[in-house]
Amino acid sequence: MSSATTPLSILLVFIGSKIFVADLMGWEKFPPAWSLGITFTILTIGVLVSLAKTRGRTPEPLQFGEARH
Repeated sequence: MSSATTPLSILLVFIGSKIFVADLMGWEKFPPAWSLGITFTILTIGVLVSLAKTRGRTPEPLQFGEARH
């Protein structure tokens, strides 16, 4: 998996599991402040890991008509 798909996969699992967690805890719904905080944390960690992985690399220039990999 690429460095972008892993955090997005984790985020989608979290969003889908909020309903079940709220039900297990006896809440009417998952607290919005927690949801925003967890979502922000997942995305921030994903961006930082991606930046750390690509630090110091210079992208190769693309030729006209060449597909990106």
